[in-house]
Amino acid sequence: MKSQISSLDVAAWFITVAEQEGTPLSRMALQKMVALSQSLYGYEYNEKLYDEDVMAFPYGPVTKKVREAYGDTHKDPILISRTQLKPLSDDQLTALSKVWGEFAPLSPHDLVEATHEMGPWSKYYREHDYQAIPWDELVESWPDYEKAAETISHSMVDHTPGDYCIPKGHDRNYDDMLSAAGRNARVLTLN
Repeated sequence: MKSQISSLDVAAWFITVAEQEGTPLSRMALQKMVALSQSLYGYEYNEKLYDEDVMAFPYGPVTKKVREAYGDTHKDPILISRTQLKPLSDDQLTALSKVWGEFAPLSPHDLVEATHEMGPWSKYYREHDYQAIPWDELVESWPDYEKAAETISHSMVDHTPGDYCIPKGHDRNYDDMLSAAGRNARVLTLN
């Protein structure tokens, strides 16, 4: 049986991973990744990751609990979780790991852009009247969110001819990227 978790438990996982990797995590990025986790989990497993509404706030989708718990952090990186890390199921860990891998390299501004341009946020956002985004619409938007992350990540690469450049935030995977580039080069020369 899967453990019952809240959006604060999801936030605690992201904060812990950010700390372990030495990656600064802003409140805005945290809020977006918690909401995106609900989208992915529903898309992959057809059930809610946590039983809370995702709300349409000015800078995109957020949960009230995470907003209230980390609302005082503003632009400062979040250094410590305010919720004890709970054990998570394999499905939950898989979903959170995927969101972290795809969205953690993006800037908070890029995350806002992705969640504003894609998905149902704009349909439900009203100034000073923060409405819940229906779960099914959030779930249906996962492929669009994923595509937005991919598009933004590709735009972060320097396309200068003759240079092999590493996307910002991906330098930890340099050896993997070199191996992939070598495989791709062989495929191109064989075709």
